[in-house]
Amino acid sequence: MGVYVHFPYCLRKCPYCDFASYPAEPERIEHTQYADAIIAELALRAPFIPEDSTLCTVFFGGGTPSLWEPRELGRTLRAIIGAFSRRAADLEVTVECNPSSLDERRAAELLEQGVNRLSVGLQSLDPARLTFLGRLHDAEGGLAALAAARRAGFVRVSGDLIFGVEGGRPQSAEAAAAEAGRVADAGVTHVSAYGLTIESGTLFGELHRKGRLPVATDDVIVDSFFAIESALAARGLGHYEISNYAVPGDEARHNVGYWRGDDYLGLGCAAVGTLSRPDGPRCA
Repeated sequence: MGVYVHFPYCLRKCPYCDFASYPAEPERIEHTQYADAIIAELALRAPFIPEDSTLCTVFFGGGTPSLWEPRELGRTLRAIIGAFSRRAADLEVTVECNPSSLDERRAAELLEQGVNRLSVGLQSLDPARLTFLGRLHDAEGGLAALAAARRAGFVRVSGDLIFGVEGGRPQSAEAAAAEAGRVADAGVTHVSAYGLTIESGTLFGELHRKGRLPVATDDVIVDSFFAIESALAARGLGHYEISNYAVPGDEARHNVGYWRGDDYLGLGCAAVGTLSRPDGPRCA
């Protein structure tokens, strides 16, 4: 069984994002109070956790969980572990990070709190595309975040990318593959590559509705998908899920659990989970 914890705060809302996230300066985030709220919710949901469950994965998503003070994230993690009578010896604990809030010190603090996997949202290594996507970091900052995570002692690091981006600087399939290759060559064991999707309720969605958003053709997106797969396969990363590639053994076990239909508990603002019940149906 896994646990998903949603941290809803970001430094800035990206124009393509339709997740429950809200811009906030780090000093205005109620770090302790949010941890208190998660732990209180956990206490309410704990009686519904099947008694024979083994905790295998914990995933802190967002938003930008790397903005959360590590001591409060760690306190939340310890409460989650304590709610289970059994846990896997190789418990996977992932935190999503943005390069703008991840340096070597922050990575080391997360490692100290029991986190053992980081997923870093680079999204692109091209300055024009990063600007178009509303990112706060530059290409060098993205690669520096990966290097900082590894210097801090993380062995399992994922670099996340968005392909099929027409705005800023139109991205060819060759450019998408080269970008994925650069991330893989930075020493990560996992790459996530997502095609840009236009969601209603976002700035990109509104611009697209008005015909003012440059959008890649389906052919470019398809060609990019297969070019990325080839580039990463050549570097030893297997394509194990639609948008995810990993060195064998370093697949994101939390994400694999979603695809298998494993139980997971959702905690936090807008979080969703599925728990089995003795009579068969599941409750969210």
